[in-house]
Amino acid sequence: MEHVGNISNLLSQPVMKLGNTGLTWWSLLYLAVLTIILLILTGKMQRFIVKQAKTRTNLDIGTTHGISTVVRYLMIGIGFLVILQSVGVDLSSLTIIAGAIGLGLTVGLQSLVSNIVSGVTLFTERPVKVGDRIEVDGTVGDITNITFRATTILTDENIEIIVPNSQFITKKVTNWSHSSPNIRLTIPVTVSYKSDPRQVKELIEDVARKHDGVLKDPRPELIFSGFGDSALRFDLWVWTCDFTRRPLVLKSNLYYEIFERLKAEGIEIPLPQRDIHIRTGVIATTEVAERPESPDASTV
Repeated sequence: MEHVGNISNLLSQPVMKLGNTGLTWWSLLYLAVLTIILLILTGKMQRFIVKQAKTRTNLDIGTTHGISTVVRYLMIGIGFLVILQSVGVDLSSLTIIAGAIGLGLTVGLQSLVSNIVSGVTLFTERPVKVGDRIEVDGTVGDITNITFRATTILTDENIEIIVPNSQFITKKVTNWSHSSPNIRLTIPVTVSYKSDPRQVKELIEDVARKHDGVLKDPRPELIFSGFGDSALRFDLWVWTCDFTRRPLVLKSNLYYEIFERLKAEGIEIPLPQRDIHIRTGVIATTEVAERPESPDASTV
């Protein structure tokens, strides 16, 4: 019992001060337990809000996620202030919060603060949202989660990449589905100079129109883009909604079908060709033979 009393006395000793309030080990333990409970409850509340919004409103998933995240952080902030007050911390002055922020900035938290401010910007201006197909700093994928500090992107390789929110403010961001899920793909095609361009246009546009993943409106269109070194160059423009997140799959499918159709019609897809001109000439070689010197004439 004596040891228990000693441990109890030790845990009751103040270990730090927060403002004018001394915090003991018991206070810190109490603070930690309540904070964990607060995080768990707010997480459950966020999931409940998302579930209710899906069934009772017409909000898209990005808007629902943004609203629920803001509500959760507000509840965490208010709940944490209540917890601090419950352990006796005086909240009448803002010097505690200001001091903590100042200390954080001095020890190198500028990047964290920048990411949080950028996160607030993402939630208010909403240039990107959960479910969008984006490209930022060379990374292409779908946004699966946005927090105040970072955004999670799921790539086509099923790899999750955590991108700091400041990247969305300072870097160029391409959003493929911001205002519409429809995107246009450009598919280059080359054929032999022996081919009839109008026949090629008719055949390839017919292939595109028959593909289920290609939208009928706007209609597919084959553009005659120019004359290459060894082939006629075309660009096939197709619009899609179903393959916004898998554009390479649609391109591959169309290439297969275009190849088979052109082959069946006897239209050649040429290999690169080069004309080589070889210069020929005769190199004349002149051999100069040295003659022996004639002996000196004798004098009579």
